[in-house]
Amino acid sequence: MKLFLSSSLLFLFGSISAQTTIATQDFDGGTPVWGYSNTGGATVTGNSAAGDRPASSTVYTSATTAFGTINTTSTLTFTNISGLASYTTKYVEFRLASWSIGSTGNGAEASDAVNLDISFDGGATYSNEIQVTGSSTSNAYWHYSTGTGLATAVYDGNNTATNFAPTGSGNRTTDGYSTVHLDLPNSCTQVQIRIRSNNNAAAERWTIDNVKLIGTLSTPCSPGAAPTTNASAIISTDFCTSSQLSFTAGNGANRIGVISLTNFSNTPVNGTSYAANASYGSGSTIGAGNYVVMNGSGNTVTVTGLSSGTTYYFKVFEYNGTSVNCDESYQITSVATYSFTTQSNCNTPQIRSILADACSSVEGLDEQVIIENGANPLSVNSISLAFPSGGTYCNSGCGTNTLGNNAAYIAQLNTLAGCALFTYADPIPAGQIIVVFTGQTPSYVFDYSPQCPSTQQYYAVFCNNTSTAGRFANSGTGTRTLDAIFSGTNESVTYAPNSLGGNGSFIDFDDPGNPTYHVDPTCIYPLGIELLNWQASMMDNDVLLTWTTLSETNLNQFEVLNVDPYNKTEQVVQTIYVEEGNSNSRKEYSAVDPNPNPGMNYYQLLSVDRDGKQQRSEIIAINTQSSEQYARYNSGTIIFGKALKKGDALTFYNCEGKEISSFDIHEASNFVEQELSNGVALIRITYRNGFSEVIRLLVTN
Repeated sequence: MKLFLSSSLLFLFGSISAQTTIATQDFDGGTPVWGYSNTGGATVTGNSAAGDRPASSTVYTSATTAFGTINTTSTLTFTNISGLASYTTKYVEFRLASWSIGSTGNGAEASDAVNLDISFDGGATYSNEIQVTGSSTSNAYWHYSTGTGLATAVYDGNNTATNFAPTGSGNRTTDGYSTVHLDLPNSCTQVQIRIRSNNNAAAERWTIDNVKLIGTLSTPCSPGAAPTTNASAIISTDFCTSSQLSFTAGNGANRIGVISLTNFSNTPVNGTSYAANASYGSGSTIGAGNYVVMNGSGNTVTVTGLSSGTTYYFKVFEYNGTSVNCDESYQITSVATYSFTTQSNCNTPQIRSILADACSSVEGLDEQVIIENGANPLSVNSISLAFPSGGTYCNSGCGTNTLGNNAAYIAQLNTLAGCALFTYADPIPAGQIIVVFTGQTPSYVFDYSPQCPSTQQYYAVFCNNTSTAGRFANSGTGTRTLDAIFSGTNESVTYAPNSLGGNGSFIDFDDPGNPTYHVDPTCIYPLGIELLNWQASMMDNDVLLTWTTLSETNLNQFEVLNVDPYNKTEQVVQTIYVEEGNSNSRKEYSAVDPNPNPGMNYYQLLSVDRDGKQQRSEIIAINTQSSEQYARYNSGTIIFGKALKKGDALTFYNCEGKEISSFDIHEASNFVEQELSNGVALIRITYRNGFSEVIRLLVTN
C-alpha cells in the first residue's frame, strides 16, 4: 500500500524538512554570501567570442559573472562555515565549464585540472576529494548547459581524489562535467572548501560559478536568547588603505563586525548568518553600504581595501546560535559606534608600530618595527634604524650592525602560519608592510596563523643582532625616540616607556607621529595592507584621476569607473589603451572626469590584460564641493587665497604634467616662494586631512 502525505501533514509531523542553501558564491553578490579569497585567476563576465568553443556562449550560469582561470593556476579558498550540527544531507556543489579560446582545437587536456579540497578543522588540513581534468587524448571543451556530466562523490577523507575526465576531445556532452557535487558526512559541524584550478595555455580556460553549501535542517529554527553584554573598548591602528581593529568582546558566543562610510543605524536580522570578508566591500551587507568584515569568536580584524584619508564607522554585534541561518540571535541595543580615519601620508615610508616589550625574556631578539612603505620601491641598503638602545643598523657605515635576510626563519613563520605570508625582497615593493625583526634569529617562532589564508605578502628584514638586551629601552621615565632614514628621508617616532603595559606592548603611530599604546599578550601584530598609488583631486570643476604602475605584464587597457558602492552600479569615465603592455619601469597615468556628480564621488580603476583577465583597485572617494582655494603669481612668490597650514603639501607641474618640485608646508602662510616659467602651471595641494585638489596658475614674469 502506498501512503501519500500532503505538504501540510509533513510540516506537522516534522519528519521531513526542506533543503536550505547555507552559503553561496555566484560572484555576483548572491545571498547568503560565501566569502572567499583567491590567488591567481579573476572574475569574468560576458560571452565567449564567435571563434571560441563553445562559441558565443555566456561564461556564467547566473547573473553576469563567474570565476575564470586561464594560462595559470588559481586557488579559491572559501571562508569556514560553522554551526552545521543541526543540518543533515549536507553537500557542496559548483558548476564548471571548459573553453577553447580563439579556435576550435583547444580546451582542457589531462594536465589541466580542477580539484575540490575539503577541510573540517578550519583549514588546518584538507583532503582532496574530486578532480576533473580534460581529455587524456586531446583537448576537450563544454558549456554548463551542453555538458550534462555530474562529477559526484561521497567524502572519504583519504586525500585521494575521485577522478573524472572526458573520454574524447572536442565538444563534450554526457562526459562534459559541468556539475561537481560532494556529499558531506552528517557528523561534520563545520566545513571549509578550496577549489584549485590549473590551466597551462592562453588558448584555454576553466570557469567556475554557483558554489553552494546545502543542507537539510533536522530541527525547526527558533532563535534563542540574545547576549546581554556588548563589545567595548574598540581601538584601531590605521594605515593608508587598511586598519587593524581590536576590542573587548561581549558575552555572545560569536560576533560580527560591520564597517561603513556612514554612521549607520541598520541592525542584523535574527536567524540570518552574514558572510564576512576583511576586504572592505566584499562581505555581506546589513543595509546598503554597511559591510560585514568579521564573523566569529575573535576580537580583532585587519580590514583592507579602504581609501586613504577617509573616515569609517565600525560596530560590533554580539550573537548566540549554533545553526547557520537558523537560530542566530543578535544583541542590537546600545551598540557602540567607533569611528576611525585612515592615514593620508602615503608617499614616503612611515613607522606605523613598535613591539617595544617582547612576550619572551629575550627582548633584544623578539621585538619588532612595523613600517609601511611609500609610493616607491625601497632598497634594504636605503634603510637606517637608530634604536633608542643598541645602536644603529644599516648596510653602510654601521659596522656589523647590518640588515638582511633569514630564509630559514621565514620558512618557519610560514609553516606555522599555514600560508606563504612572509617573504624577503630587495627592493621591497611600494606600499607594502615591512616587519623588521630586532634579532637575526628570534628566540621563538611568532604564530601568524590568524592571518591565513592571505593573498598578501609581508616583507621581513632582520637586524644582525644576537644580543638579548632590548632595543627600545622600555623602562624608566622621559621619552625614547626611534630615528629612521628611508632613501634619504628622515622619519622619527617618540614614545614614553612608562606608558607601556608590559609584555606584548605595542606603540602605534599616526601620520604626525602621535603614539597610541596597547597590549597584545600574543605579541602578534595583525598585518594587512594593499596599496595602489591611485588618487582623485579637484581641477576646477573636473575630477583629475592619477595613478602609477611599477610594472606591467600583458596589460591591454585601463578603465576608470565612477562607481556607486551602495547601489552596485558603475559608469566608465574613460578607457586608456596601453600600447606596450609589458614594462618593469615606473609609468604615470591620468584621466579626467568632466561630469562628476555633485557631492561625493567614488572611483575605481579596472585593469584588463590581453587575455581578458580583470583586476580592480580600491575605491577612492572625493567630494566635488570646491574648497574655494585660488592662487596668483608675483615675481617668484605664489600668493594663496586661503592660508596653507602645517602638514599640507604642494607639488608643482608644468603645463605638460611634468613635476617641477614638491615640498611640505611647515608653518601656516599664504605665501610660498617658487620660481616658475611663463605660461600655465598646475599646483596639487594635498591637505592634512588627505583631501587634494589641483588648481591652475597663470605665470607672467
